Order: sequence, then C-alpha cells, then structure tokens
Amino acid sequence: MSEPRIDDTNERRVRARDEQPVQYPENRMLAIIETRDQLRAVIEALTSGGFLTSEIEILHGAAAAKSLQEETGRTGITHLAMRLAEAIGITNDELSLKSHYADALADGRFLISVLAPSEERQRAAAQLLRAHGGEDVHFFSRYTITSPQRAD
Repeated sequence: MSEPRIDDTNERRVRARDEQPVQYPENRMLAIIETRDQLRAVIEALTSGGFLTSEIEILHGAAAAKSLQEETGRTGITHLAMRLAEAIGITNDELSLKSHYADALADGRFLISVLAPSEERQRAAAQLLRAHGGEDVHFFSRYTITSPQRAD
C-alpha cells in the first residue's frame, strides 16, 4: 500500500499505516471515504478545522484490507479472545465493523481514522467526515464503539 497523496501541488501527505501493525483504533473516529477527491476534501476540512495531519491516518488498497482481516489489532488475552470468537463464529460490533471496513478497502475505498480523544473533537470529526462524504462513521473508545449522533 502506498502513502496516499493529499495535495498533489505541494506534496503534503497524511501519515499512512502501510508498514505498521494493525492496532485497535482507541480514541479514533473512523469513516469510509468513497473517492480520492472526497479524501482530499475531508483532509483539507479536518486540517482547517484544527486537526493535525499527524492525527489523521489513511488506509487504502488490497494489502491494507488483508492486513485488517488478518490482525485483531489487540494484544494479550484480548487478542486471544478475539481470535477464539472469530474461530467459533461469534460476531460482535468490533468484528463486524472490522470486516466491513476491510471489504471497503478491498473495493478500492479509503478508510480514514482521526484522533478524537475529547467529546468536542469527536463531534467535530464526525461532522466534518459526514459533511465530506464519510460513510459508516464510528468512534472507537477503549471499551465501546459508537455511531455519533448527527448534528443536523
């Protein structure tokens, strides 16, 4: 997976997780972005809205999809519990969303992850992601996954 370009004119880039192991996205807002143009627009909106480029991660492509499917993103006993649940066919929100996000990546869409540790940052990230075409927007806290309320 190559690092996606955000702005072709000045070579500005957002950090991509192409060689890092998959990790549970704690305190992050995730969304699926359909096109590269939408990705550019949402990154511009996020950075203009006060998010740092270092707080934004992008996954894209078949390699990212495969990595997401193969890894639990967890460590220790939680990793083992997740693997056991997958092996015996038990599903939960985390496994379902992980599979859904991996399918989106395999279909050529983008997965954007924005660090949002406070409620204010969560609201801002969700609003900006949705305003720029973000689908399946979810916040991953340490123990729960939620779909933020729309501010419409």
